[in-house]
Amino acid sequence: MSNSYCMATVEPTIPSQLLTELDKQVFKLLGATIEEHDGECYIFFTDGVWLLLDNYMDEELSEYAVTDEDKEFVKSIIENDYSVQEILQVILNRPNINTRTFTVMGSFTCDKMRPGEFGGWVSLVSADNILTESTHSMLAKMKEVI
Repeated sequence: MSNSYCMATVEPTIPSQLLTELDKQVFKLLGATIEEHDGECYIFFTDGVWLLLDNYMDEELSEYAVTDEDKEFVKSIIENDYSVQEILQVILNRPNINTRTFTVMGSFTCDKMRPGEFGGWVSLVSADNILTESTHSMLAKMKEVI
């Protein structure tokens, strides 16, 4: 039996003051590690990326939802099954953020060298759009050109 893995990074780093404690908890429940250095938060996933939040996480997040806006945010992400990319998009739509896009890059690996078990993906997140492409789909597009 083999083990498959998914790791991902979020770039650029996010200024610490732009992430609320609720944001940090949401990312952690999605499987993220957040490292804070020099006023910046680096978000990465080393043990898989949970694509969706489950309903039970509502209880875990409620203690961090202090304002009515926070409570509405928690309700919305649970009811609409927000992904990591969609959470980043919410952050991009907040006032006082100078970043125009976030990039989420992920890799798929396996501890056995079998065909089809390796690859990756990238998402480009803006305030209005989320574009995602896998290495497999990029390769298929390249083959159409050659």
